[in-house]
Amino acid sequence: MSDFACGQLDGFDYQSPRSSGFSGYTYPFLDPASQAGPKNWKQVYDWGRLVFMRSPEFVDAHRKLFSYFSTDLEVSAADADDQELSNDEINNWRDLLVDKLGYTEQIAQLGISVALFGSQIVTVQSKCDRMLVCPHPECGSVVNMLKGIEEGGIDFSYAHGSGKFLFRCPAPRCPNRGRKVAAVIKDWHRRSANDLYIKQWPPDEILIDYYLWTDRDEVYWRIPEYYKQAVRRGHAETLAEADLDVLDAIRQNKLFRFNR
Repeated sequence: MSDFACGQLDGFDYQSPRSSGFSGYTYPFLDPASQAGPKNWKQVYDWGRLVFMRSPEFVDAHRKLFSYFSTDLEVSAADADDQELSNDEINNWRDLLVDKLGYTEQIAQLGISVALFGSQIVTVQSKCDRMLVCPHPECGSVVNMLKGIEEGGIDFSYAHGSGKFLFRCPAPRCPNRGRKVAAVIKDWHRRSANDLYIKQWPPDEILIDYYLWTDRDEVYWRIPEYYKQAVRRGHAETLAEADLDVLDAIRQNKLFRFNR
């Protein structure tokens, strides 16, 4: 049996003992088939996803298993000593969690992801309106970027090298009218419950950096290449909705770090 290094998982090399100088016996689990095994965690996730999706019975069994535990919500006051919630308050919470956020479906999908990948990063986010503000002190005109794109009434470009949004101010009396200037960006996060949503992040795009001494970890997003290319090409809708820190990470070719 020939000696060769198997794949590397989580920083550990699985090798034949003879590769480190030991020659007493051959490593019994080292064979040519191991060369076809996954070499990193992304490939492990890809294999797991492939096996899962190619087995309909396996998929159905897991959906039934984790849907079984997604029972009806019981809404009550956080503290037993607090005044009981009214029927209207209970219905409002159920409407938000069940109808708008799809809480029960999200819990079932979370269980499937944990069973398949071993972990899952979940965030609750709110939709945002990106505003382009004219920088001239005598103007300050505000343009809703996404609305302007949909209506075709905005002329803008994104300077990837500097991270600046350039646009032509539409205000008729603006001193900057007719030429492109770097806009001031204002992101207005919507406060309505209708604009909240739950996002489950693909595990193969997530990196967790653990610090043993302080028992602390940092969570990063490996931004997919197709998303980076959309930003670099100036895809309007992507630029209107992407988090500014994500755009900055792409510009610097770095990972995106989640806030605590």
